[in-house]
Amino acid sequence: MLFEPSEETPGTKRVITEGGLPELTGEAAERASAREIRRRILIEGDDVLTRLRSDEIITEAQVDTAIVSPRQVDSGQVHAAEAALNRLRNVTDAAWWNARKSHAAGEILAEMMANPEDQP
Repeated sequence: MLFEPSEETPGTKRVITEGGLPELTGEAAERASAREIRRRILIEGDDVLTRLRSDEIITEAQVDTAIVSPRQVDSGQVHAAEAALNRLRNVTDAAWWNARKSHAAGEILAEMMANPEDQP
């Protein structure tokens, strides 16, 4: 086969997610717990963005096929989610991450997309 699928392991996802992230700020204990929370949320956020991109492709294909996307997604929504995820990657306040330990990435991204001016 010309292109072999790569196996994405949890370790690989962690390394890819953490690459290029700014250091967290705050007390040492806060930073330790925030690192895990940030990692989880950013990995989930990447998965959310992948689903949105897939839904956008299916939505666009509806014109030429009988396939109907259960979630209608346009390029504007994908771009807004990309921008929100990029802003999320640059949040350095450990207390901010710790306060969101029970939040899902989709919730945080939706909030950031709805209120881009109210960013941490």
